[in-house]
Amino acid sequence: MFKPKQVWLVVLLGTNLFAGETWWQPAWNRRCRLVVAGAGRKVNSLPITITGKQLKALAGSENLFLGSLRVVAAGREVPCQVDEFDGGQHPAAANHMLDDNDELVFQADIPAGGTELWLYWSTQPLPPPVYPSTSFLAEAMDPDIFQHDLQLWNDNVFLGLKGPARGTDPARNSLENWGAGCLVMMDFFRKPVLHIRGAWSSIFPLGAIAGQPGPDANRWQRPTPLVSGPVRISALTSLSGAAVKTASEEIKMDLVHRVWLYQQGALVCFEEFLSPAQEVKNFRQEFSFGFQFSRPEAETIWYGQAGSCRSFTPDAQGLQAAAENKIIASASGLEDWFAWYCPGEKSGYGYFLDKAWPGEKRENNFYTRNYGAFRSSRLFPVLTEKSVVVHRFWASGLKDVETADVQAFSRLLTQAQITFSPVEKK
Repeated sequence: MFKPKQVWLVVLLGTNLFAGETWWQPAWNRRCRLVVAGAGRKVNSLPITITGKQLKALAGSENLFLGSLRVVAAGREVPCQVDEFDGGQHPAAANHMLDDNDELVFQADIPAGGTELWLYWSTQPLPPPVYPSTSFLAEAMDPDIFQHDLQLWNDNVFLGLKGPARGTDPARNSLENWGAGCLVMMDFFRKPVLHIRGAWSSIFPLGAIAGQPGPDANRWQRPTPLVSGPVRISALTSLSGAAVKTASEEIKMDLVHRVWLYQQGALVCFEEFLSPAQEVKNFRQEFSFGFQFSRPEAETIWYGQAGSCRSFTPDAQGLQAAAENKIIASASGLEDWFAWYCPGEKSGYGYFLDKAWPGEKRENNFYTRNYGAFRSSRLFPVLTEKSVVVHRFWASGLKDVETADVQAFSRLLTQAQITFSPVEKK
């Protein structure tokens, strides 16, 4: 694993240290080495994002044509895509201008000790790359049965995104009114993690504003495709002027939900953007992510606590107690991840919370009966008028992993350390 002093050595000496590295293609006249620090365990298919602001800093006063960007590892192209946001927070478009919040995204395997890749570009126009993809977006099949409006899927994942609530009275506690603006179906490796017809609490994430029965639940926009590329695809839904009750008052907020499905692995990202119409103090939001035990001594939950990986596996007696609505396991002070895993099948899924927003105070805990929940409580001392707060949650299918693998994945997923060497010119 790269230590801080080693990273600074790469920054200071990068040009001389790597000058002998073979140049990938002569038509690309600029390059920069990327060093991704490891987390002590190998992590596969890690999504890596480089912002437009970072690309601007690399290019300086020179042109950087977005279509020319390529990621190269060991002399081979790594599929990448550029998602453009026109300087705004939400709508994506292709204006081919480099804005601060444009994103270059790719996925890479990160060994335990870290890895190195090359970013190439040109100061002259070059054709954009073309890579294959097996990810798709489409209108929902049987939307009245499965309660979603748009579906996203690939070989490993199926998602159902819901727009407005469907009940005639959106505040009524009925199936049609749950999950507005949220994911109500999520399968990993053809096994359901969420299925709204199985339980009303099967929503990702439970706790999203106006995602449950209420007067605003039917005002969500129908989900629309946002981005379709070889690395990830995305959809968006929004709600303007939602009424949100705080501890002392009711305020208005504009909301945007984005869902991203990544090509490699089984990885989903859900984002909630909050834009309050006025300043609000001590704003609190509670999120919950469900799981369920089904067989004695066949399933395990993993979590991080005080820097250590911990686990719990119920026995037959524990499952019987859970069936009687008794809590059989709980813990607080958790790290920002949680996983359910079946050792016999070598598969499961995990929830991962992105790093805290500036000023956010967060507490995580879990409990389980037969159904259980990983929960996150967030407190913001002050949200200013027209500020934008982003909650970002990840869910991933897990295959043939151990507890420490999941902890390493969480750290790289949410706080990857990426170092850029000085730009080289050809």
